[in-house]
Amino acid sequence: TAQQVFQFPVLKDLSRLIENSEELSIPSGLVKISKQDDVKKEMIFCAPGAGGNIVSFYAFAEVLENDYTVYGFQAYGLDGITKSHTNIKEIATQNIKDMQAVDPEGPYRLAGYSMGASVAHEMTLQLQEKGFEVSEIISFDGLPNAGIMSSEEKTSIEVAFIKDLISTYNMLVEAFIEESFFTSTIEEEELQSLNESEQLDFIYYRLVSLGFDAMSKIEFHNFVYMFLKHQGIWKEYLPNENRKYHVPVTLFRAEEGAIGVKDEDYGWSHMTEKEVTIYKLSASHMNLLNPPHVYKIAEKLKENICKRELSNSVLMDK
Repeated sequence: TAQQVFQFPVLKDLSRLIENSEELSIPSGLVKISKQDDVKKEMIFCAPGAGGNIVSFYAFAEVLENDYTVYGFQAYGLDGITKSHTNIKEIATQNIKDMQAVDPEGPYRLAGYSMGASVAHEMTLQLQEKGFEVSEIISFDGLPNAGIMSSEEKTSIEVAFIKDLISTYNMLVEAFIEESFFTSTIEEEELQSLNESEQLDFIYYRLVSLGFDAMSKIEFHNFVYMFLKHQGIWKEYLPNENRKYHVPVTLFRAEEGAIGVKDEDYGWSHMTEKEVTIYKLSASHMNLLNPPHVYKIAEKLKENICKRELSNSVLMDK
């Protein structure tokens, strides 16, 4: 599907998904991504980025399968049956409900990629209010909320549908056209005389001309609307920054960093009373969770968790 195209920028990964029909139908809600039959004591619950598809966590779950059971929150509405949510707080509330059907008590280790980091942040706030413990937030190149961005950048992302479309097109070209020896751009003037449906058709056929043939036109239309809807939801998420939690945060940053964000830690230190550990990876925002970068993430994550458990054990002995 279109969401899977976006989450798997490397063509061979997309081909693997298409060949395995079981992976193409993912139900909305909490999904166990890890392949092993048994459920480990240690679990990681992952919120996806814009588009809402958990396939971005497949490689992550695979490299951790001997130590952790990884779950993902597949966005409601992607299955064509359930109703999609309209804001981050709704998404977080539903995620908690689904998560507690599997693990009623916690403590919970939450992870989020891109927009999903804001979902993990909101889940932590809600869980803390209810008296539940979150052991860690893992951010894969994601901010806690849009309020961390500079006012200039927030203004620049409040753009018209045409600009959003062109931005989405550029990201798809970067993600899907793995090696391109030419530059293909779309100018606003080319779209201005068209209605929204015609604009989407224009973008789709331009992508097809570049070799983008893994989805139908209808799937592409649905993908763009869902992706842009999630972008809009994230832009509007501005929670009360005075509410802090006592949860350590581990941030895996892409090489170029988030645009419009001055803080090295993406503003996570403003959200928590605990430490924020930052790892800079030689990866882009798009391929952060793909090999080989995901191996480094798994290594550092396990190191961090072991250190924390050892530290807690020493404190208890005292």
